[in-house]
Amino acid sequence: MYQNPLITPEALARDLGSREPLVVLDTRAPEEYAVGHIPGAVNIREIFTFLAMSDADGLKALAGSFAELFGAAGISGAERVVIYEAAMDTGYGQSCRGWFLLKYLGHPRVEILHGGLQAWQVDGKPLTTDVRAMKNCVFSPRIDDSIMVTWEEMLAAVKDPGIVKLDVRDYDEWVGESSSPYGKDFAPRKGRIPGAVWIEWYRMMQQGSAIPWFKSKEEIVKICREVGIGPDSKVYLYCFKGARASNTMVALKEAGIDNVRMYFGSWNEWSRNAKLPIEAGPPRPMPPRPIAPIDKTGLAALAAKGKADPTAVRTVKCRTVLEGKFRHLNYIRNLPAHVVDEPPVLLGDDTAPNPTEALLAALGSCLSVGIHANAVARGIKLYKLELELEGDINITSVWGVGDLSPKTLGLTAVRAKVHLEGDADRAALDELVAHANAWSPVANTVRNPVALSVSRAADR
Repeated sequence: MYQNPLITPEALARDLGSREPLVVLDTRAPEEYAVGHIPGAVNIREIFTFLAMSDADGLKALAGSFAELFGAAGISGAERVVIYEAAMDTGYGQSCRGWFLLKYLGHPRVEILHGGLQAWQVDGKPLTTDVRAMKNCVFSPRIDDSIMVTWEEMLAAVKDPGIVKLDVRDYDEWVGESSSPYGKDFAPRKGRIPGAVWIEWYRMMQQGSAIPWFKSKEEIVKICREVGIGPDSKVYLYCFKGARASNTMVALKEAGIDNVRMYFGSWNEWSRNAKLPIEAGPPRPMPPRPIAPIDKTGLAALAAKGKADPTAVRTVKCRTVLEGKFRHLNYIRNLPAHVVDEPPVLLGDDTAPNPTEALLAALGSCLSVGIHANAVARGIKLYKLELELEGDINITSVWGVGDLSPKTLGLTAVRAKVHLEGDADRAALDELVAHANAWSPVANTVRNPVALSVSRAADR
């Protein structure tokens, strides 16, 4: 009988102070653990890194290795175990992988910190650098074969349309461009298990949330229905090594889809056995290609810097040099010169954007960056982002040599249309656009009065 394994930071913090035997496992890299971890947590990185094979020898090695690791962490099977990772959308499902491993080895009481360490910290809970001394225990596996799929069983399932083969790998792996998250050619073959359907594992996480929680039961059921998975479906999951698929296994079970098993060897094992069939090349139909995302860690660091000093102002610079006629070379940092010119209708040569077009380009780029950054922060994957901008401008003064009667000069109206597609609903995408518009530095420069000073330099 499946029991909800997700525990909140508040509940875990309360239980840390109880007398009930409890072991907390941290699956992150040792250097991350050393910087700070949940008080009392024990680090077992192998939960994420161990690559398993599903033949008899491979499963024996898996059980033996983790019986030793878990025993050394003070786990005997009599205590509760809570596992966490950094954040559940960035760690490839490693805390859920730990949950699966312990359940496969027969541990009866395993839980996952919902939202990971990120949720713990957002909730204001403490970290420590102290390392807990654990008493070695004997952990004796009681194997639960009912949740594990071997390569032989997956091969038989390829010929069985009654079993849904669900691939939850990232886009580039599903379409056959990469063999693994470790590198495009880490595994010897690229492609898919024949007959598999695809739901990228990220889709089980909430978009638009500061913390990556699992989506609601209703949302997960709706996503699964897209590929023919219903409450009574028999599902075999796979990814590259059973981490992302573990995350999806929890999501499916939370949604009431219970008949789910894991091909833990996954693509790492399948691709290395030349006798096993694969479907190579792009799938049909080809799913839309996601836009390469902004680095989420770097974005978070930049956001934290802004929050720490919200009144900070930095100076940006440009040196503009007239080359001749209307053609100008603009030097910014150490980049090649950016050319601004005028079109033939204004006596110039049609070789580059004019100044107003360059302003529209800057506005469009800034709005686009804002939309993309907020999509990344909210976990929304974008497939298309294009902006069309146009502006109405009065230039009859011709820089002061034309009509000098009183009037509003320059741009009097600017319109931007955003073509946006992503894995979120219309309301969420509309809100992305509105939010980016409200906080775009260039958009606010256009809207707001700016202190502009122009004077002759005193160099001669």
